[in-house]
Amino acid sequence: MKYYTGLFALTQYVDKNESSVGIADEYDTYYPDKENYLRDSEGTILGDYGIFEVDLLPYGGRVCCANHKRAYLDLLLDNDFDTLTELFDYAIKDFDVIHEVFQICSQKQLYTKERTQFFNNEFGSNFRSYLLFINEGKVLNFLVGDD
Repeated sequence: MKYYTGLFALTQYVDKNESSVGIADEYDTYYPDKENYLRDSEGTILGDYGIFEVDLLPYGGRVCCANHKRAYLDLLLDNDFDTLTELFDYAIKDFDVIHEVFQICSQKQLYTKERTQFFNNEFGSNFRSYLLFINEGKVLNFLVGDD
């Protein structure tokens, strides 16, 4: 399925059950280049997870778009740490959402040394507490250097 993701998806309110704030006020920044944010979910590790058909705001037209959690995960899978840095504080602002991201990373085995270090830098003790809670010793080893 073709869908929009990344920063463009964060300008849309796709999932009524998601409480992240997004960046709707920056729509005009990303709309002209929206085709750069178009992806195909077929064959990806996340499949169609977090993709919804919506009316494109504010100009209209039905499209498939990632919810904020999926958009964040897509950026993470791209290892786009420059874009992700401080994005939580700016566009997500909901620890339930980021805890679900942590959980999906565990379930889908998406943690790499680089992603683990990014989460540690970005979320600190919140991330480390989550790893201890789920007994994710292998991922914790990325932080102490035992690969």
